Parts: sequence; structure tokens; C-alpha cells
Amino acid sequence: MKIEIWSDVVCPWCYIGKRRLEAALEEFEYKDEVVIEWKSYQLDPEMETNTNVSIYEYLAERKGIPYDQAESMGHNVSAVAHEMGLYYDLDRTIPVNTLQAHEVLHFAKEYNLQTET
Repeated sequence: MKIEIWSDVVCPWCYIGKRRLEAALEEFEYKDEVVIEWKSYQLDPEMETNTNVSIYEYLAERKGIPYDQAESMGHNVSAVAHEMGLYYDLDRTIPVNTLQAHEVLHFAKEYNLQTET
């Protein structure tokens, strides 16, 4: 069975989903027959890396929501991630363009290392 996953490395839900898939596969009788292929998807290809803006400021402006709502969404995501054994410190996150990260992942694919995290 082949599973294709479209993901952006900056997406906190994508990594939570990866962990959930790994947990499900641990219980799957035919897990050794599963091949995972990662596909690149940029949530915001126009995003510019900006170290002077918090992720909450970026999300508030981009989504047209109040800052407090963006911050609350981030804390909710962090709580869900924690349930999966992940620690997110979104309060220190800044907006970044992920193109170069995707290029590294495609390089890793050549060595069958895309899923190694």
C-alpha cells in the first residue's frame, strides 16, 4: 500500500498527523508493506521570512482575526501536539518561507530518508 502525504514542514497539524499515522501503522497488521511518499505543499508560498513578527501577528493579519484568537489557536495546537508526545513552543515561532526546507526533503528522498523524524 502506498500513502502519499502532502505536507508543509511549517504546518503544526501536519506533524501531529504524521505522529497519528505512525501510531495507527503500529497497530496495522501489514505495516511492513506500507510505503509513504511525502509530497511538498507550501501553505503560503508568498510568505517571507520575517524575524520581527510573531507567528500570532502573522496569522492575525493573514486570517483577518484578532491577535488573541490567533494566540488561542496556537495554544490549542500545542495542547493537541503535547498529547502526541510533541512539544511546540509556538510563542517563539516566526513566519518563514519553507521552500528551502522542501528542497532539503527532496534531497533526503534520494536517500530514502524523508520519514526519518
